[in-house]
Amino acid sequence: MRSIGVAVDDAFPKGTVLAEILGRGTSGGLLTPEEVALTKPDSIAAVSLSGHLDAVLDIRDDRSLAAFVASIKSFRFPPMLASKASRVGFPLQVVRTVQELSKVLHASDWRNWPALYDVPAACRIFGRIVLDAQVEGILYKSVLTGKSCLAIYPQNFHNSSSYIELDDPVPPELILRRLDSSNCGVIP
Repeated sequence: MRSIGVAVDDAFPKGTVLAEILGRGTSGGLLTPEEVALTKPDSIAAVSLSGHLDAVLDIRDDRSLAAFVASIKSFRFPPMLASKASRVGFPLQVVRTVQELSKVLHASDWRNWPALYDVPAACRIFGRIVLDAQVEGILYKSVLTGKSCLAIYPQNFHNSSSYIELDDPVPPELILRRLDSSNCGVIP
């Protein structure tokens, strides 16, 4: 899954984007977030984007999750899987309320699941479902900064008037300045 993260709040948008990319805020520890991520600060480019999206899911408002929860709340785990999970202490849980889903999607420790259990985090699975549903973006609140963010799926721009484009000056060798339905298939 490929997405572009964009901070949509006016206050410190670059800080929120960096926190989301690097997976940590500016906690004031001995190492900077870039050092912990083994990234040089000058290797991260931050540019201004503008555009229009036809289909955005706003999960900052729990009400927008109600239809999804209604469709999954009756799921059941196969007994064999539940038994094996119980034996190894793996916590299985079917989300049954909007509040439970919101809590899972906004968990600050979501990166631990892939590392500890070798399974995708719930927010990644949800993001993939949204991508497969042809939604063009997810508007969410950063668990690191509390600011609003927008994950954009430009590969879903087919058959829509959606686009994003660079606002900043670009090098002349830049191939694409704007992503829209005419070129969204060129994203690797």
